[in-house]
Amino acid sequence: RDTAIRAASFAEERLSHIAMVKMSNRSMDEVERYAELQQECAQLGRRVSVANGIFMGFIFAASNGALFLVFNSGGRAVASGRMTSGELTSFATYTFLLGLGTSGIIKALTEISQGMVSAERVFHLTEDANKSSNSSPDNKTNNDKSDDDDDDTDAKVSTAVGLTQLDHSLADKISLTNVTFAYKSNLSNNILRDINLSLERGQVVGLVGKNGSGKSSIASLLAGLYEPQSGSICVHTKDGTSVDCNSLDPLSRTELVQMVPQSPALFDCSIFENVIYANPSASQDEVEKALTM
Repeated sequence: RDTAIRAASFAEERLSHIAMVKMSNRSMDEVERYAELQQECAQLGRRVSVANGIFMGFIFAASNGALFLVFNSGGRAVASGRMTSGELTSFATYTFLLGLGTSGIIKALTEISQGMVSAERVFHLTEDANKSSNSSPDNKTNNDKSDDDDDDTDAKVSTAVGLTQLDHSLADKISLTNVTFAYKSNLSNNILRDINLSLERGQVVGLVGKNGSGKSSIASLLAGLYEPQSGSICVHTKDGTSVDCNSLDPLSRTELVQMVPQSPALFDCSIFENVIYANPSASQDEVEKALTM
């Protein structure tokens, strides 16, 4: 049960932070980890089934053994006149029913235990849902929700064959040219329209605007979570080559652009593992430097 709960929690956590998983190019890693948890659940399930079979076999063997002893001893008692055949039959019947009742009680206790674990999980999810609904502001507009929702299921990372690999150290500039973008949930409402923006290496740029104006959407487009309806997002190298960001392989895109979401995305693991999530090969010194920034 604990393994099944861990597998369900793992899937729930990764799906709730799907944007972070995709931005960090860890989709296949998480799929493999979930497959390992499912395999562990299957192995434990087989062991439980075997154990239940052995236990029930023992119960039936014990019941049959008890009946054999009852009939053996009772038959002698009937032969000697110390017991009638009716009394022997009644005693054997009661013994059999007692064995069935005992096995039924044990099985019921097992099912109650499993039900309590499931109920505890349901109550936990209900409490989390109530906390989330109570903490969300009532006056948030639809545009704000679509703009800030980095976990939207429309998010995608291309995994097609023949994608371009790019050394991020060669990148000199990223540009948005005539970019128009709308979320698939509301294609008639363009969050961005004919946006032109250039980000050069080493340059610090601040985007300022009201809620729903598209600040987070621009960051999501740069990170590759969405594709614009029109326009292009290109990376320009130091030798003058231009590459469409949507043609980059996931690893190159991850090394080129990283985004810190507005809402914290913390996984159920150590702080160190959370810090290196996007770069599992990071050294201890790099982690300490990142934590002191």
